[in-house]
Amino acid sequence: MIRALGLLVIRAGTIAVCLILVSCSAFESSRKMDMTPFAQNTETMYAAVTKLNVPFQFRELQKYMDEPSLVKVYNSGGSVLDDWRGLVWYSNQLVALNNSRLKETKKNQKLAEFIVEARQRLIKKGTMEDVKFDTGGFDTVLDNIRTAPTFLQGIDAASPLVDAIVLTMDSQIDSVSSLVPVVIAGFQRRIEADQRSQKRNILDLRALQAQFHHVQVLFYRARLEEPGAFDSLLAADPSLKEYLNPRGAISSKNWKDAEEALNLRLERIYASMQQLLSVEAQFYVARMKEVQEWREDLDAKITIARDGLTVWSQSHHNLGEGIPVPPLIDVASIAGSLAKKVIPAP
Repeated sequence: MIRALGLLVIRAGTIAVCLILVSCSAFESSRKMDMTPFAQNTETMYAAVTKLNVPFQFRELQKYMDEPSLVKVYNSGGSVLDDWRGLVWYSNQLVALNNSRLKETKKNQKLAEFIVEARQRLIKKGTMEDVKFDTGGFDTVLDNIRTAPTFLQGIDAASPLVDAIVLTMDSQIDSVSSLVPVVIAGFQRRIEADQRSQKRNILDLRALQAQFHHVQVLFYRARLEEPGAFDSLLAADPSLKEYLNPRGAISSKNWKDAEEALNLRLERIYASMQQLLSVEAQFYVARMKEVQEWREDLDAKITIARDGLTVWSQSHHNLGEGIPVPPLIDVASIAGSLAKKVIPAP
């Protein structure tokens, strides 16, 4: 009886150990998650950011597109887009390695190789110095990746370097954002410069209008035969001699024709001034409105780029921690809803 109980205990212990081993095996196999959604999320965000790289369609401000600060904005935006291509490449490599039949440690070796290749490309482009990560830190990250027992732990070991790159990209986005008021100031300066030429024309017309108003006053004084008024009138506006002959008789019709000619000139000056004022106001309002539209468009693009970067960074951290899907984050809907704000539906 005692012997039978002993055998039962041994068998129960054996079964328990087997169950533990099976459970551990199941847990380890579950650690190999499906990373395809991660790559798809990255590509979704990259697609949104790519669309945002489409230049704003200037109409009224087309002549100002050579504004130096605006050129800097587009150059910086291009750098962010290049870095996003790097994130897509890195994400695809993670998925490919995860789906491969390589051993976990071999996957980490390959991951380290990919990161070294990426670093070489950055060095070749001359942008590696922008990443605040010294050589010693880089070597430490590589060692941690290579010695990690599982692939997910290898991804987690890469996080410090990935975080440094994400911070660099975020800094580039900050640089674009900081240029916005500089661009607006440049636009306003050039708009004002263009308006000054219009204002000069208006001032010239106002001076001419004042001159003819003075002639008009002299005309009525001469008509009333004030002493010296007739000579002053012809001296101020010799063109009136066509109607008012200083050496001959002047009829009522002559006076009427001269008055009509003088009034016609004043009406034309007034009409020209009104037209210039209207055009100037329309141009100014239209140009300043487009400046505001450009700012709103760029602000929306910056928001999408920054949010996309945040989502991707969180997704990468989740992979290292063994979380298949970013918690409470639907990357595709974020990219789509934000993009619709600044990109019209096809």
